[in-house]
Order: sequence, then structure tokens, then C-alpha cells
Amino acid sequence: MSNTDAAEAKTIDIPLDILYRIAEIVAQPTGYLHAARRDLKTCCLVNRLFAEVFRPHVFHWTVIPNSTGSGHPLKQLDILTSSPHIGVYLKRLTLMMHDGGDEVVLCAIFDGGFLTSLKSLTILGNHWTSRRIPWSSLSEPFTSSIQRFCSDSQTLRTLNLLRLDGIPASVFAQPALTSICLAASRPIFNFPDPHIAPSRLPLSLNICGVDLSGFQLEDVVKRGRGFFSRVHSLKATTSWRPEPNAAFDKFLSLVAPLSHLESLDVSIFVHPSPTFKGPYPANWIKSLPRVRGLKRLTLSSSSGPEADFISSLPSVIKTMDTSHMEHLSIGILGLKRADLPSICVSCMDWGALDEMLAEKVEQGKLEGLKEVWITIQLGVGESDTELEEPRRLVREAVFLPSLSVGKLVVSFKASAGELLYDSRDHPYERETRLEHRALRQPVK
Repeated sequence: MSNTDAAEAKTIDIPLDILYRIAEIVAQPTGYLHAARRDLKTCCLVNRLFAEVFRPHVFHWTVIPNSTGSGHPLKQLDILTSSPHIGVYLKRLTLMMHDGGDEVVLCAIFDGGFLTSLKSLTILGNHWTSRRIPWSSLSEPFTSSIQRFCSDSQTLRTLNLLRLDGIPASVFAQPALTSICLAASRPIFNFPDPHIAPSRLPLSLNICGVDLSGFQLEDVVKRGRGFFSRVHSLKATTSWRPEPNAAFDKFLSLVAPLSHLESLDVSIFVHPSPTFKGPYPANWIKSLPRVRGLKRLTLSSSSGPEADFISSLPSVIKTMDTSHMEHLSIGILGLKRADLPSICVSCMDWGALDEMLAEKVEQGKLEGLKEVWITIQLGVGESDTELEEPRRLVREAVFLPSLSVGKLVVSFKASAGELLYDSRDHPYERETRLEHRALRQPVK
């Protein structure tokens, strides 16, 4: 540190290590990224030492909205291109694309050669609507710059391509990537020669919202054998409707023998079709037994039907290999307040799952199980006021009584995500309720 820096540090009377820690705390967004950036920029104006400490955090996560064709230069783009030394601070970059935007101006970011430390790139199409932006509608110079950067970057490990239509595999099937998210997009699985030696790096793949029913899945997996063999963690959605449900089930059955899946996260939802009234299948992941060595399994229901989902869990889990299972998570999301008592008070639908888990424990097929999580969250539109009664219902419920006290974690969240109850904050309540339950059981 120079004499000037030392003098400035002495003037504000803050040890340098404390100042660095303050910068780390301020940089953590509590919900609104721009608020954190504003505070960081303010700190940069204190003096030169503050600027050196806080500047890396200002640019650590940079969000650039695409221009709308008005011709006005983007401030962030001007800063980055006029001060290329700042590029070393960029670790996460998000581009928000819009219809009619002039994405050509963004090429300077990727062709400038100064993104030498970027670890995560997100390209988000149509942030304000659910309609996907066609990849082919973006300018050729821009898409070529993206593909070239993803292929050549020595530091990029995470690529998120969201709400984009027709993304070619040449963009995301890069051997150096360890996390790929294609949520709500429609990729083109036009993989190159399947005999090319695959990367040895494990891959986390998110295909939530990707409709697999329109693909020739045997051909997709065959040509993408090197790509799918890397998948160690898979996050996906499926539907109660037969067509998309069968497509995901087939996809999993084809990928499972190739990959070394350790983590699987599947959410099932009610397709927004007024003509579909059921029936709801008892086993909606028939291919799960083909997944061997799974350590973490997350099963969630989004916006009902909750009773059918809970009733299906024993059939889904019973025939699968649980010998390596460490974590089991069950999510009931998008719940209506009126349905909460049937989930918590009667707990009738949990009985079969509890018996099945107890049987597997007795057979030694769950020896590695560390935790079972149950997450309940109110749906969008449900009021987040007067929550004392819903909180009490969850708090007093006795879920899966065969599990020991330390293995079950129950959490309850408001529709906005606020945590209303966490059983770990009340470690003795479950033990007391299990004891009372045992005393009420009839003597055999």
C-alpha cells in the first residue's frame, strides 16, 4: 500500500481488512441488485482507497439491458469499452434482450478481449413477457460473438440461456462449461459428431420449462452422448398431462444409463389447459429405477393437485435405488390457503409415504439418509397478511412420524418467498409431539 493510501486509511480510521469486509457485506444484494450497486458506487466516491476496495464489487455482477434502437449509447458499454482494465472485475454478466433491440453494439464486449475473468454469462430474452425471442432474429455478428466467446473463454463455467427459441447446440455444448441453464427456452439439440471425446467435467443441467415432446429423443441422446454423459445434476419440469409426462420420462430413461446422476430435481405442474381434468398418474416418473447411485432427490408439485402428488410419492420412490440417497426434498408449492388444513391437520396422504420410508430403513436401503426436507409455500395471489393461523397449522403438524427428530426439516414460506417457519428453530417441538403421539397409540 502506498503512503497516500495509508494516510487515507488513517484519516477514516478503519483498518484495511475491516474495509474489505465492509465492501463484501455491501456487495451482497438483499433483493434488489441496483440498490447494492448504488451503495457501492457511493462508497467509491469517498476517496482513492475506497475506490480501489469497492470498484471490483461494482462490476462483479454487471447487468446490461439491450438498447431499443433509439441510438443512445449504453452507459455500461461505454465504461467497459473505454476502460478495458475494468474487465478483470467482471465475474457475472447478464444481457437482457428485447424485441427490436440493437444487439450489434454488444459485440464490442465479447470481441474486445478484456473479459478475462468472466465465470457466468446470462442471456435473458423478453424479461417482461413469457414469449421467447428467436435466436435467429438476433443479428449474425452478435450470435457469432457469443458462440466464439463461449468456445474460447478460459474462465467461463456457467451459461444461462433463458426464454430464447432455437438455440443451437454449438452455443451451449462447450466442454469447459460446468453449469448450463436452458430454462423456458427451446434449444436445438443439433450436436456434432457423437464420437468426439467428451469432457470429463461434471455438468449441472437445467431444462425446466423445456418441452421435450417435440423432439426425436432417441436421436437427440444418441448424437449428444458425449454431452449427456457429463450430467451429474439434472433439474427439470414435467406435467400431469400424458404427452409431456411421457416425453420427460423417456428422456430420463435414455440419459440415466449414460450419465452419473447424483442429483435430480423434478417439479410437476398442472398444464394450463381447461380441457384436462385428469386422471393424475400414480407414478409420474416410471424411469426413476434406471437412475443408479442418486444422492439427492427433489420432487415438487406446483399449483396442485396436492393430494394426488402426495399420494403418488410412494409409487415414485418405492422401486428406485435409494442405497446412496442422502437428501430427499419434497416441495408443495403454489398452495392455496384453503388447502393447507388438509395437508397439515389430517396428514392422511402422508401415511403411505411414511410406511414406505420406514420399510426401506428397516431393509437397510436408506442407510445413508441424512435429511428429509418438506417445503410448503403459498401460491402467487395468496395474501401474505394474517399468517399466524397458517403458521400454526404447519408448526403443529406431525409429518412422517417414523423419521427421527434430527432427520426431518419442515419449512413454510409466504407467496413472496419469506420464510415463516423453520422446524430447525424449534428442535424440541417435534420430539414432544412424537412422544404425545406415541402415548395416544392403542396398546397392541
